[in-house]
Amino acid sequence: MNPSLRPMEATWVLMESDDAAMHVGALMVFAVPEGAGADYAYHLQAMLRNAPVAAEPWRVCLARSAVGWRRWQHDEAFDIDYHVRHVPLPAPGGERELGMAVERLHSAPLDLRRAPWECHLLSGLHGNRYALYFKVHPVLTDATAIVQMLVETLADQPADSVVPPWSQAVAGWRRDGDEEDERAGTARPRGMERVRPLAAAFGRLLRAGGSRAPDLRAPYTAPLLALQVRTGPQRRVATQQYERARLAAVARAFRATEGELVLYLCATALRRFFREHNALPLDDSLVAALPGQHDSTSMGLVNLGTQYADPHQRLQAIQASLRASREHLQSLPRELMPAYTFLATSAYLVGQVTRLGAGPFPMFNLLISSTYGPDAPRFLGNSRMEAMYPLFPLLRNNALTFDCLRYDGKLHVAVVGARDEVPRLQRVAVYMGQALADLEELLGTGQRQAAGGMQ
Repeated sequence: MNPSLRPMEATWVLMESDDAAMHVGALMVFAVPEGAGADYAYHLQAMLRNAPVAAEPWRVCLARSAVGWRRWQHDEAFDIDYHVRHVPLPAPGGERELGMAVERLHSAPLDLRRAPWECHLLSGLHGNRYALYFKVHPVLTDATAIVQMLVETLADQPADSVVPPWSQAVAGWRRDGDEEDERAGTARPRGMERVRPLAAAFGRLLRAGGSRAPDLRAPYTAPLLALQVRTGPQRRVATQQYERARLAAVARAFRATEGELVLYLCATALRRFFREHNALPLDDSLVAALPGQHDSTSMGLVNLGTQYADPHQRLQAIQASLRASREHLQSLPRELMPAYTFLATSAYLVGQVTRLGAGPFPMFNLLISSTYGPDAPRFLGNSRMEAMYPLFPLLRNNALTFDCLRYDGKLHVAVVGARDEVPRLQRVAVYMGQALADLEELLGTGQRQAAGGMQ
């Protein structure tokens, strides 16, 4: 049986183009095991290539008909040497050399005639380390779940054998989910049971769209920004890493959650960056899309408070908008969330598929993803994973994303931008760190009581 693509899977394929590759990437940095020889990378490459490959979803590809990609089929020409490759970094193997390699790999689209995933072993990283750059097309599995899937397939204890992600079946992966839901007896609301809560939800959005200063942000009301331009195919990547204990201490002092603080750091970095380019809207907030805010099928929109110069006011605006967005999404029955998300994003998806872009009414200005990984370290064989950075795709006419992963007591942040449209991207990541340091300085100068009084 070769099942047809489901509607969202087909949409991801239709959105793919030379200037908008849709794959989700992950940069995973590992420590070389103690006592390993100088040829460790070559032995690791052999172990990765010789590992068994699970049939689904790692050996499936798309069959193309006269009207495009339509069905799943087994990849009869599967070649592990194509999917698993070795890329030695040039000396001295520093962060610059790693970044350039990852940017080049992340810019190149996947070949959808093959199983839609690749893994690149980047050896020669300074500090006796190596990295894996993994990319998977969201047609294979839900985009917001790919990074979590990759980290969860790693072992929680060191082992002499290497078991890579593609040796393991992906829990919950299926090609005919609707049929399985019916076999499981899943109850689905019908008729007015569907219409009433959806109508109420869109009524709230309409009222919010008519307000001058809404906490609940309606789609297609974001300010037009320099990010809303047609992007080229090349990408830049910048990374930052924070101890979560440090973030928690600052968040507690400001009566905020860690998630609210991370949004504040992103907003503050953006405010400074766009002010430098005289491109910051002064009378409206930038709007961030948060995929998976309520569940894997949801997407919330949040004001970032970038129009406010005062840090307290900016954080309060983020908190109020995040609260309103969550309450709005939680008011919907979970089984209606896919329908709500599809209806709310339908015009945006049409612009992506038809290459028309955002037009004068952007749905949002940028995407900020957040993934929770394990608190304990994970291993590939005897190699401990030291860091992992998600790399989400840039959608057409959205030239910037912040991608966050919580893992082993740290927050790992990757900033992905279009190379030509977001110059000096590294400054955005640097400004995030400076925003955190500024808050710590504020707390250390006797203003703790004022900061702690914010709600």
